[in-house]
Parts: sequence; C-alpha cells; structure tokens
Amino acid sequence: MSSAIPRLAIQPDRTAGAQHAPLPSTVPKYALALNAQQQRACLAPLDRPLLVLAGAGSGKTSVMATRVRHILALDVTAPNILVVTFTKAADLAVRERLKSTLGAHAAKGVRVSTFHALALSICRSYAGQLDGYTNEFLVCTGAQQLKMVARALAELRVRRATAAAAAEEGDGPKPAAAPPLPTDAGRVLRTLLQAKAQNRAPESLSDECVRFVWGRYESWLRETNSLDMIDFVRVANSIL
Repeated sequence: MSSAIPRLAIQPDRTAGAQHAPLPSTVPKYALALNAQQQRACLAPLDRPLLVLAGAGSGKTSVMATRVRHILALDVTAPNILVVTFTKAADLAVRERLKSTLGAHAAKGVRVSTFHALALSICRSYAGQLDGYTNEFLVCTGAQQLKMVARALAELRVRRATAAAAAEEGDGPKPAAAPPLPTDAGRVLRTLLQAKAQNRAPESLSDECVRFVWGRYESWLRETNSLDMIDFVRVANSIL
C-alpha cells in the first residue's frame, strides 16, 4: 500500500484538548507495511472509541486485520474479539485476510460476522426470554413477506367492498369513495419495511392501506413465531 493514499483518516476526538495518540517509538513488525495513518488506526489505544473514515481502495481490510493482530498482541484472547461487517463479501474478505495475517488456527478463534448474522445468532440463543417468541422462530424472507402483504391487501379489498355495499343499502349519507388500493405488493412491502427500520409505529403513517397491511403483517409474524431481517436487529437490541 502506498503512503500516498490520502483517503484514510482518523476521526479526531471533539472533546476539549483532545489530540491523536502519537505513534509508538517502535512500530511492531506486523504494522510496518502500513502507512502512518493506517498505523495510527491499528495501534490506537484500546481504552477509547476509535472511528476511522476510509474510502474505497484505502486499505480498510488490511487495517482491520492488523488491528485484530495488535489487539491479540496486547493479550486479549481471540474469543473476546468481534469483527462486524455489513456485507457477506466484506465478511469473506476479512476472514481471508485474518487467515493470511494470523494463520488459520489463530484466525478461527476470532468471531467475524455480518451485522444481520450476528443479530440472528443472538436471537437464536436468547429470543425465548422475550414474550411472544421462542428460540425456534422461523425466518420470514422475501417471497413469504410478499405473500403476507398480498393477502392483507386482498383482505382490505373485501372489507372495503363489504362496507361500501352496506352503505349503499342504508339510508344515511354515502361515504366518500376510498382511494384505490395499490396493486404492487412489493411497493407496499418496501414502504412497510422502511418504516420498521426507522423504528416508527404503524399509527404514525398517513397511508391507511399501509397501516392496515402492517398490522396484519405483524399479527401473522407473531402467529407463526416468525421474524424478518429487521426484527433480528430489533429483537437482538431488546435482548442486549
């Protein structure tokens, strides 16, 4: 890696008088191949938070692997180290780099996981401690989610038709026509999941259709002891 790469930077501490920790007078052999900014990231003290801002091609994977090696060199045992990535591709890249940096045996002891896989593992171990869940919950994925949403839309369509027929037979004022229901279940599902990811409540949405679908969706998840990927994070957070 060239020391000319400028795209990796250590985020400064904003507290009064804070400065970057200086590099040690003797850089460990395992960090010599890194440039100065990368070395600061890898060798920073363990007793404070560290944020590294890095762009594509700036050596993030090398920094992570060398950081793990440095932590091990400070007598932290491998089972006490957790490396979390956001994608499976990054997960694989970090695993391979740790093997080449630490050796297969040492690397095996370090836990590397994607964000959602870690949350799923926590749920599998401890979800039974929460009301309404068991550790044997099912994972609800795309096709099943779409089926639930389509079923809810069909149910809402029947409800509206029944209410409209009853209003026509009555003597009272006729209600205003309800807005047409969406035909794209995928679009409704995306709106629902985005709201769930933002930790919003169904009643906070202005769209009556999505509110209804969301309520039925959550009821069916409970009835079938199922969680979706957003639930993994929510339930894991509740467990922790």
